[in-house]
Amino acid sequence: MAENKNPPGTLDRDDNPGEYVLKTVRSSVVVATFIALWLAGVNRYEMILPFLTGTALGCSLIWSWERMAVAFFTPERARKKKTGGKWIIILFALVKYPMVAYLIYWATRHWNQTQLLWFVGGFILVQAVIVLRALGRSLMENSK
Repeated sequence: MAENKNPPGTLDRDDNPGEYVLKTVRSSVVVATFIALWLAGVNRYEMILPFLTGTALGCSLIWSWERMAVAFFTPERARKKKTGGKWIIILFALVKYPMVAYLIYWATRHWNQTQLLWFVGGFILVQAVIVLRALGRSLMENSK
């Protein structure tokens, strides 16, 4: 059995720094697909688009922040680039957050309350997957 190189309490046990977020996004997409199929099965087609939009928003936000962190704040890359990751993150936020705000504004104008709740549920799904993955990893470590 391979020995664990990371200190206890670390969420990401993989050698690749972005592997945890990639697996989280992949798990979120799988769960969202099953929920969308369930919604189709119970003839709630009007709830599928808001739910998948919320999931896509949650996945894209977590993935984009992970990409920024890997690109500018890992020790290997920080030594190579002295461009000031702070300004890149500020620029990134100035572009991304107005787009998110417009999406939410559009959703509140065009979707009813039930559809908005499914949109929020899709967004929260990503955070729920993160919590459940961390809880599962914690329980697995405690059982050893």
